[in-house]
Amino acid sequence: MSREVAIRDPKAYVTPDVFDVVLSIFGAVWFVDPDILLPLIRSRMATGGILAFSHLPPGNQAPQPARSGLRHDRAPDEWRRTLTGHGFSDVGVSLIGPPEGRTVDTMLVRAMAP
Repeated sequence: MSREVAIRDPKAYVTPDVFDVVLSIFGAVWFVDPDILLPLIRSRMATGGILAFSHLPPGNQAPQPARSGLRHDRAPDEWRRTLTGHGFSDVGVSLIGPPEGRTVDTMLVRAMAP
């Protein structure tokens, strides 16, 4: 089994490869416009592949500026609609409680490429 970790501008990462799993841990899915990024990801995923990403729960529904760029905070129902609208299925969204001494949950989103 071959593994590669790609750390690049996600919009510029063009490859003929097909991926079984795409992960974004407080990364590209949070900072790149989902209407641009999700179709690119979906077009490169194998049937049955999994997209999983995390970010902080939204403070409000509009994109928020952050030090590293514009954040695309979305509520769970918005992520379900957005992901299914871009060809994903079996979307699951959950909140993971914070570690001891912290107060903010993490939103974990998972979707399948049918």
